[in-house]
Amino acid sequence: MLAETRDVHPDPGEIVQAVLTGSIKDYKAAFTQYADKAKAERQRAIGAAKKKGAEVSEADWVFDNWEPGKDYTQAQYK
Repeated sequence: MLAETRDVHPDPGEIVQAVLTGSIKDYKAAFTQYADKAKAERQRAIGAAKKKGAEVSEADWVFDNWEPGKDYTQAQYK
């Protein structure tokens, strides 16, 4: 699926640069737009990968046992 994924722009680094230079005033809106575009691109890439026979879904990006602020270890993938 990752081979099918296209870059989304502006990306977070580009957004931060634009905020610092003043060309983006509403950083919350910019990051919301980025998140929406990234989600749409992930869905598109999943569909493209499925058409090529890959067994992939959005559920592959869900990690129910992840705790923010803690390292996610190899053992937690099981």
